[in-house]
Amino acid sequence: MGPLDSAPPRRRHRLLLPTILLLALACLSPAPGDGRSSEPTTAPPTHLVAPEARGILDAMYGAMGGREAFLDLPALGFTFTYVSRDTVRSRRTHWWDRRDGRYRVEGKNRAGQTYVVIFNVQTRAGEAWLSGLALAGEERDALLKRAYTLFINDTYWLLMPFKLDDDGVHVILDGEAVVNGFTCDRLKVTFDKVGLTPGDTYWAYVDRESHRMIRWGLILEDEAGPAATESLWDWNAWQPVGPLALPSDRVKIDDPERSIIRFENL
Repeated sequence: MGPLDSAPPRRRHRLLLPTILLLALACLSPAPGDGRSSEPTTAPPTHLVAPEARGILDAMYGAMGGREAFLDLPALGFTFTYVSRDTVRSRRTHWWDRRDGRYRVEGKNRAGQTYVVIFNVQTRAGEAWLSGLALAGEERDALLKRAYTLFINDTYWLLMPFKLDDDGVHVILDGEAVVNGFTCDRLKVTFDKVGLTPGDTYWAYVDRESHRMIRWGLILEDEAGPAATESLWDWNAWQPVGPLALPSDRVKIDDPERSIIRFENL
């Protein structure tokens, strides 16, 4: 029996206090900038990679182990940790069976309560527990919805470079930049009406020497406007993860909060 099959021990009494659940949900907030799903919300999405960006993307996939290796990856597990001012603010552990869509996410909220959610990423149906108590009805559905958001957010922060050929994604070459002494091609990424935040705009900074994405720039849809500037995150500490190569750290630059998103147990 693996983590996707096991549930917490059941207690005799179901949690009945919605205020406790609301506190738990409030404390399960992801790090800044939700990720996205490629699931369509209205009309079928289109996909476009500009010709001048195609070779850059393909070289990037190759430097990370290959997009086919990513698509064929049967399972993935990791711990998502958000750190600011040298203090862990949130941490949750994920297990994903990519063959059938089974998913499990667990962690602790600020009150020290353990949450466990087991669901299917295609159907979004599943079960949820808080402090070992099985939830039902609206309480369960609310935690399932939150867990799906965490799945989208946390896996996108881990796997974003592999998602640039998804349906509904548009990629163009948007100049070049020097990042930490390395000349990078700057790819601008926009979206059709797909995912949780289709109005986001991203930039992938792809090092011409290593062909890896070493910086991610983003302007979230609720921050867009003439005065908006990119939030910049350096992707550091690359390591092998099965057949792939992925960085463990995303470090926000010029940030007084000293924000880091760290992936452990890859």
